[in-house]
Amino acid sequence: MTILTRNITQRNRYVTLSKFEFDRCYRFARAQLSKEISFKITESYARTLYSPSLEDIEYVNNLKALQDIFYTKLKNKYYYLNNHEQTFLCINDE
Repeated sequence: MTILTRNITQRNRYVTLSKFEFDRCYRFARAQLSKEISFKITESYARTLYSPSLEDIEYVNNLKALQDIFYTKLKNKYYYLNNHEQTFLCINDE
């Protein structure tokens, strides 16, 4: 697993993340979830699960923390939808 880190300057408490860094964290989180569930999650499917917003990263100044936020949100939504779908299938089988 790749860990992204970034130094914080003394005069600037919160570091502004670039779009590249933001997208990179999202890609790493998507790849991490893909390894866990043993099939590749496409970019479009990941965006339907969770599309990051600025509120999610407002006070995040560590790229590892941002990657963890994205991973957790993707994972939770994936498992929620997967469990919901299995429950629906079980109800319809009876």
